[in-house]
Amino acid sequence: MIPTSPAHEVGVAAHLVVRGIGLETELRIDGEDGHHLQRVRRLRLREHLTVADGVGNWRRYIVTGVTSGTLEIAAVAEAHFETLANREVTIAAALSKGTKLENVAMHLTELGVSGIRPLQMARSVVRLDALGAGRLKARLEAAVRAGAMQSRRAWLPTVWHVAGIESLTEIENLLVAAHDGDLSAIDAIEPGSAVTIVSGPEGGIEATERGYFASIGARSWSLGDYVLRAETAPLVATVRALV
Repeated sequence: MIPTSPAHEVGVAAHLVVRGIGLETELRIDGEDGHHLQRVRRLRLREHLTVADGVGNWRRYIVTGVTSGTLEIAAVAEAHFETLANREVTIAAALSKGTKLENVAMHLTELGVSGIRPLQMARSVVRLDALGAGRLKARLEAAVRAGAMQSRRAWLPTVWHVAGIESLTEIENLLVAAHDGDLSAIDAIEPGSAVTIVSGPEGGIEATERGYFASIGARSWSLGDYVLRAETAPLVATVRALV
């Protein structure tokens, strides 16, 4: 039986997601990744790990050499491809203070989202210039990579640059999480269809923004009986959308 995901492999000590290199028969892992695996995770000779390229391909390896901050590894199986979840879920989340959005992005990755779109909304406390937006994107990309390695995913979610709500104009199957929304709004979306879910800031979504979303055909979706925090709502929405 062909394994469907790195998470299903047994006897594996770690999972690594890399970009820009192929899953060759032999690999050398150094730099920050080598330091983490050798000095922090303390991988030893003959231990197994899986390596993925972030776009679905992954392979099982064994440690064949260890030096300070560096691992030499060799493949012990052919490369496999992990299929995506039945429904692709993208979360469009409002900017928040500190590292909240990075933490949310990491947990969303563990849950199985396909994409994360940071939104500048009317009640977002954080305001970013071009430099700040670039730094945020880099931090979010690091967060989703950490989440993918923790959850042993072969895919990295797509991370967009921060943008305003007008960036969602042409998106099909757009839901807006709102306490007073329709509990069954997601049921109107065909099973298996990709969906994008807007999750607002702590202060909520302003009336003008609600009007805009309604004008472009977005549905207002209630996540339940209670008012959720900005960092909780995206997680609840993802779980409910993927069920």
